[in-house]
Amino acid sequence: MQRQTIQRQIVLTAVQTLCHATADEIYQYIVASHPRVSKATVYRNLGVLADDGQIGHIKATTGADYYDCTTTPHYHLQCDRCGKVFDVPFLYLGELNHIPTDPGFVITGHTVLFRGICATCNTEKKGT
Repeated sequence: MQRQTIQRQIVLTAVQTLCHATADEIYQYIVASHPRVSKATVYRNLGVLADDGQIGHIKATTGADYYDCTTTPHYHLQCDRCGKVFDVPFLYLGELNHIPTDPGFVITGHTVLFRGICATCNTEKKGT
């Protein structure tokens, strides 16, 4: 684990506040109260925090990646319309890490990102 700088703590606090947010959304949130923090500092610290396991990194199928305040293994939903990401209230299936593979291949984890239309977008569509 790397040393915790003031900038890194600011980024960590932003991720914990926003939860499923893109790097740009996190930067916009931070710069509103800390205008001297650069975009490069935010992006670099997101990488460090994700590598250290202090935040989650969700590689989205379309658009920007998201950063997660929850670090325990879990699944996500992504809305095809608005792009927002949500946690899935579903038991994480750790046994999927033990599926048969080619000899010598070791599975270290898995991610699942379900796609669909969120309740807000679905309601907006019905209202039009």
